[in-house]
Amino acid sequence: MCIAGSEEVPSYDGSSVMKGNEGGGYAKITYVGYQNYSIAKGQEYAYSGTEQRFQVDTTGVYKLEVWGAQGGSGGNGGYSSGYVQLQKGEEIYVYVGGKGLDTANVGANAQKGGFNGGGDSGIPSYYSSLGTICGAFGSGGGATDIRRIKASEGSWYDVEHEDWSKDKSLLSRIIVAGGGRTEVGQMMGKQEAD
Repeated sequence: MCIAGSEEVPSYDGSSVMKGNEGGGYAKITYVGYQNYSIAKGQEYAYSGTEQRFQVDTTGVYKLEVWGAQGGSGGNGGYSSGYVQLQKGEEIYVYVGGKGLDTANVGANAQKGGFNGGGDSGIPSYYSSLGTICGAFGSGGGATDIRRIKASEGSWYDVEHEDWSKDKSLLSRIIVAGGGRTEVGQMMGKQEAD
């Protein structure tokens, strides 16, 4: 199941619903059973800005739930859930998205997007040609995903590949929830007289 950030998604504990995910991303891995045997045990992951790991200790079916991070001053992250068969001893990798930066006066500098692929803010393309122009822009929220192959150390992707379509880590994703958009920025400033 995939739900956009503008729709109602389950809360982390499942007791209520919320309109998309606000704040940093979140992930939950729950063992749900194997051949008529059912037990609810699992692990939860909040935003950390780095890779997190889950070591499978029991062969069986696991429910995966991921919430993408909120964009800066903007849209909420999405939600995805699904089931996967995992084997004892297998290790999977969790990348929880970081919240985008809120709208701020960035001048000629872009703000970095949230961890795990959040889009950087825009910068005014005519910053220097029109005089003193400043932009107020936020950055996008990062996605939250669970994958089978770990990314390069200290990164959320394989830094050896410039083309994401060849990135084995990104291609091994089992489930993904997209991060939220940012608010549209506004331009402020003055135009120099000729």
